[in-house]
Amino acid sequence: MRPTTYNTFLVALFLSQFASSIPIQPSRGPDPGYAHPSNGICADYTIKEEITTTNQIWVYPPLANDFDVAQALANISSKEPSTGYQPLSGVVNVTKTYEIAGTFCTPKEKKGGKETIVLVATHGVGYDRRYWASSYMPEQYNFAQYALESGYSIFYYDRLGVGKSERISGYDNQAIIQAALLTKITEAIHNGAYTSDIKASKVALVGHSFGSILSSAVTSDRPDLVDALVLTGWAYPNDTDPAAFAPVFTPTVFASRLVSNTSGYGTGYLDFGDIYAHVQAFMHQPGYDIATAKYAYSISQPYGIAEFLSGRALNLQAADYKGSVLLAAGKYDVLLCGGDCADTFEGGVQDMVYPSASKIEPYVQPGAGHGGNFGTTALELYKTIVEFLDSEL
Repeated sequence: MRPTTYNTFLVALFLSQFASSIPIQPSRGPDPGYAHPSNGICADYTIKEEITTTNQIWVYPPLANDFDVAQALANISSKEPSTGYQPLSGVVNVTKTYEIAGTFCTPKEKKGGKETIVLVATHGVGYDRRYWASSYMPEQYNFAQYALESGYSIFYYDRLGVGKSERISGYDNQAIIQAALLTKITEAIHNGAYTSDIKASKVALVGHSFGSILSSAVTSDRPDLVDALVLTGWAYPNDTDPAAFAPVFTPTVFASRLVSNTSGYGTGYLDFGDIYAHVQAFMHQPGYDIATAKYAYSISQPYGIAEFLSGRALNLQAADYKGSVLLAAGKYDVLLCGGDCADTFEGGVQDMVYPSASKIEPYVQPGAGHGGNFGTTALELYKTIVEFLDSEL
């Protein structure tokens, strides 16, 4: 895959998660809050890590209203990006300390020492750490609980800008910052931090969508930190796969909007247009139920506009990573695969991204869309992840 095609695909992917096709805004309902998995011994952490990154500079005027958002999305979808919307120009080195909220859990019931293997889970755009630890029907939709039941420890966190983590300007919140923070957190866990009295013997990164991109970036920059890699909500289309091209034009029908009635967010953050936009992006009929969709929407989060525009600055080519990789995507993931991820995996681009990996295992989740954790076959996804980890660690 050529880098230009792949970068455009990244941008289109992030945009498409905030599509809106129906101009009705049902309320999200009450926030269900945060709950620890019942089978874990859990501790919450407030992490402060200093990083130095080379950030891109936002040079356009701030978005003033939803008309600006509509035009920005139309401009971004232009087939001539070099002459179109270019709000990021130039770079600046920034050293700053950021505050991240996370949760570590180790199983109440130990299973052969597996609790020393720590999974570090990074959610994608549109959610916070509750994507991994649903309080709604946790026996069906809670990956953290499933991992604990299987004997693994898990650290999951709110990415910068959402949930209980620090909120910074959406014009400054960039992918390179998020990747650097994940690298720092992973390194710290290797060194015994943020894991209570557990000393990690091995670390596996688990990501969803944008979280998979960040996890991939860590394996590119610091392959020594990662013993196994689980990428959900992620695939690699090749240059002839329609999935690599169609998303470029679809942002013109999106109707993301500025965050409203949410304390602490500026105009650099956008939100789902409505619950139907959320369902369109993450789910596929009949592979979800409406009650689950309503819960998922109730915990959804905004995203910083510079996050996805800066994604192309990340290096995802992990030539030196020698661990194993599980690539998991929903069968009907329109965002990644144009509605058929089995066909996309057959293109084999993942073998070029991880040429030194000991194993690359593609998995297509039956009946699911982009948000596999909230599909009716979520347990099949979890079972596949755990079996992969059991065989590789």
